[in-house]
Amino acid sequence: MKKQSLHRQYNFPDADLYLQCIERIQYAHRDLAEFTKYGYDIERLKGFKAMCDKFRALPDDDELVGDQMITTEKKYAAAEALKTAIRSIMTRVAMKYSNRSGRYRKFGTAKMGDMTDAQLIFCGRRVVR
Repeated sequence: MKKQSLHRQYNFPDADLYLQCIERIQYAHRDLAEFTKYGYDIERLKGFKAMCDKFRALPDDDELVGDQMITTEKKYAAAEALKTAIRSIMTRVAMKYSNRSGRYRKFGTAKMGDMTDAQLIFCGRRVVR
């Protein structure tokens, strides 16, 4: 899954941002006569309020971090299952050809614990072939 690029322009929780937006809306309602002089009428204020409500409906930081942790746990579990399957096959290969033979080394499973995710996937594909 491709990582989403998300660059925030603020460094505080979403709840604080939402509260600041609502606070500014209240100030704008209070000083609406002054805002209309600058072309910021009630319709633009309603549009800003609608954007704030949409922002509030988005998942907050804790939910997103939790989703990310769940996905990472699934990835680690899948990697462990793949390593277990590769080791099972390589045990059989070692019994048939010896672990010092060229046929065994052709599988490229040395240092499997140090492989990155991409290297592990290619190793799994190589073992299947």
